[in-house]
Amino acid sequence: MIENSENKVFNHAVFLLSRRDYTTHELKQKLVVKFVRSDKSKIENAHVFIEQAITKISEYGYLNDARYCESFIRMSAGKYRGKTRIKNELKFKGVNNQLIENAFNTCEIDWFELATVCLERKLGNTSMHEVLSDHKLKSKYFRFLMSRGFNSEEIQNAMDELKHQHSE
Repeated sequence: MIENSENKVFNHAVFLLSRRDYTTHELKQKLVVKFVRSDKSKIENAHVFIEQAITKISEYGYLNDARYCESFIRMSAGKYRGKTRIKNELKFKGVNNQLIENAFNTCEIDWFELATVCLERKLGNTSMHEVLSDHKLKSKYFRFLMSRGFNSEEIQNAMDELKHQHSE
């Protein structure tokens, strides 16, 4: 019976990971909800089985927070999200700060360029001269880029870059 329960937890963890990547923290939460909190499949010592399953899955290389971070950063940058927002989302997903910093150090993303492209896409037909001359409009685009996770230095650089491009 115990071995059956242990296999059930492990198999469910592998099933979840076959559908998409999870951080260790997220996977643990999913397994706790399924095997501890659920009335239907209460398993004695479920926490022990969950820890064993996570350890085994990590040893097999199916669960890797560092790989998840790098992948998440690339995917988020592709959605025009800034470094601050990505960091906060990864922290929320339970990834430790050291892994996050290491992942950002290995990624080769130009955050200034990304902010410029994001602003350019948001502007559409609006001219940068019009934005810079209207304080309300400038604040609107500044807040937009801040909500995307870019810092003020990146935003100012993006505005200056587009101003320079449109003045030529």
